[in-house]
Amino acid sequence: MTDSEKITKRAAVVSLGTMTSRILGLARLMAIATMLTSGMRDIFFFAFTIPNLFRRLLGEGALSAAFIPVFNDYLAKKKKEEAFRVANTTFHLLFLILVLLTIIGILIAPLIVHPTGFDAEGKILTLGLLRAMLPFMIFICLAALIMGILNSFGNFAVPAFAPCILNIFIIASAFTICNRFRYPVMGLALGVILGGAGQLLFQVPFAVKKGFSLLPRIDYRHPAVKKIGLLFLPAALGLASTPINTFVDRLLASLPRFCPPGSVSALWVSNRLFQFPLALFGIAIATAIFPTMSRQATLRKIEELKETLSHALGLAFFTTVPATIGLIILRVPIIRLLFQYKKFTAYDTSATAWALLFYSLGLFAFGAVIILVRVFYSLKDTKTPAKLACFVVMSNIILDLILMRPLAQGGLALATSLVAFLNMSLLFWLLRRRIGRLGGRRILTNFIRILIASSLMGGICWLVARAFEPYVVTIGFRILQVVVTIIAGLVTLIIASIILRIKEMRTILEIVTGRIK
Repeated sequence: MTDSEKITKRAAVVSLGTMTSRILGLARLMAIATMLTSGMRDIFFFAFTIPNLFRRLLGEGALSAAFIPVFNDYLAKKKKEEAFRVANTTFHLLFLILVLLTIIGILIAPLIVHPTGFDAEGKILTLGLLRAMLPFMIFICLAALIMGILNSFGNFAVPAFAPCILNIFIIASAFTICNRFRYPVMGLALGVILGGAGQLLFQVPFAVKKGFSLLPRIDYRHPAVKKIGLLFLPAALGLASTPINTFVDRLLASLPRFCPPGSVSALWVSNRLFQFPLALFGIAIATAIFPTMSRQATLRKIEELKETLSHALGLAFFTTVPATIGLIILRVPIIRLLFQYKKFTAYDTSATAWALLFYSLGLFAFGAVIILVRVFYSLKDTKTPAKLACFVVMSNIILDLILMRPLAQGGLALATSLVAFLNMSLLFWLLRRRIGRLGGRRILTNFIRILIASSLMGGICWLVARAFEPYVVTIGFRILQVVVTIIAGLVTLIIASIILRIKEMRTILEIVTGRIK
């Protein structure tokens, strides 16, 4: 089996696990949206932003970027015992760092909450929620390290399904213990903590089976630990742009002077819907290619590395471009179907759809950025994305301040998408300077074909969705509108892709039919 076929199959496994987790995530979001008013949702989502961003920064980003290449180096050199010594030391050192960060976060929490636009009671509740949920990042970041170990051994299924544990605990807390608290959101905080611990404990036995041990065998002077640290710091800075931008967006959305009440909730819900296809395709592909790219870079097989990149970008564009158009057309029907019940009003649907429109525009750019950054990390270059991230953060804040006045929460989402386009372009240009021609003309030609096929799909989706619109007063027709529109769009996309000879369609069909051996 070729590297491309291995990557595609791994991406399919990760996508399946991610899809299961994201479906549960939508169920979690539905439970929160329907049981809390927009004001309470704003408070919960803002408080959850900080520990959740540490998950994205440390857990899913910089830590994996620093640890996996070094760990794979030892495995490639047949030094398995040494590799696990490095993993053990990293695990326990990370635990101590996370405990320290949690304590610091609890102490400075008032400084984080003070600039928000919530009233006095809202700020007190936000402060309590933030402090209660900060330990979540300890469990979730350690779980990410275990994920890196399992991925290095080719086990992508367990880490892909592990996030389901978190969603199950939060959903369970929403329906069992929330009503026992004066403020139901405190019950959700308990579900977050238990879910993070469950996600870690679910993966540990599989890592132990591979040879990992939780018993401390700490060697802080090991050269690999220093190497991981040197890779981690710039990687953390490079990946900090997204968490920082997200926090700034939520903070600005809480200010009633610029955004209407419920804007934090609208941004969160729309961002989760936008993240669904991004995680399902972009992150899944990036996760699958990273170990392969790390080995290719270690063995200096640059041409194979370029081919892997081209294959990954093709798959990312083929999945995210149609998703972009689909989300734009179906944004109101999807939000109405999933969330518009009980305390989630038609106004909330409109506000969320407004933000989702602008988030969706940058979907394929985000997918490409995730993959391009992984190429730099496989080359053990974490400094270049870090330097670029500083520029990206400043650009996003400037665009936020410019666009939020005319577009409110939609302006904050648009700024995020515009920065993603900028980031993608600069990363591609810098990578081309680093390793030579990347086959840009071939990638662009393939992108145009995908865009044409996706546009045809979008036209059919718009006609079908519009035909159902007069009848969506009942839940049955809401379901039919979304399901029939998606099926019609997929059939159109398949036919158009076959006619245009888009190779990624053949690859996807081979996976579905089992023809990739």
